[in-house]
Amino acid sequence: MKLLIVDDEPVMRKGLLYFIDWEALDCVIVSEAKNGFEAKEYIESNPVDIVIADIRMPGMDGISLLRFVHERDPDLAVVLVTGGPAVETAVEALELGALHYLSKPVDREKFERTIEHAIAFSRNAHARRHALEALGVDLRQGFLLARPGRPFPTFRW
Repeated sequence: MKLLIVDDEPVMRKGLLYFIDWEALDCVIVSEAKNGFEAKEYIESNPVDIVIADIRMPGMDGISLLRFVHERDPDLAVVLVTGGPAVETAVEALELGALHYLSKPVDREKFERTIEHAIAFSRNAHARRHALEALGVDLRQGFLLARPGRPFPTFRW
């Protein structure tokens, strides 16, 4: 699994590199970004399976990044982390499709379980997408559309 870490604090970005044994989870941190704009730029040109992002960052914050990610790929697992928990922000994040919302400081075991869940979510999404493509289904903008010459019902999920 390819992970992208997004946090405006260099200590937090570097800390996550060593927080858990990524290799044991079959994960690699492919890049780091200091804000949502850098993350967006990276995601537009590189494949990523999981995004771990701080919510409060200058420029594009974690909530805006989540919106961008899910417009682009609703199956991309996004875990949001924040130093200042707020019920409203947590609710908004989950409504927008965040897989998890964690408060700092993050407990190592809870974080690892969260990443394991994100990995399972991502693998299931890849398998579902592969199966649909094998059936000739084209996934675009949240719709299932038939490819020319292969009828398939159209619906929004």
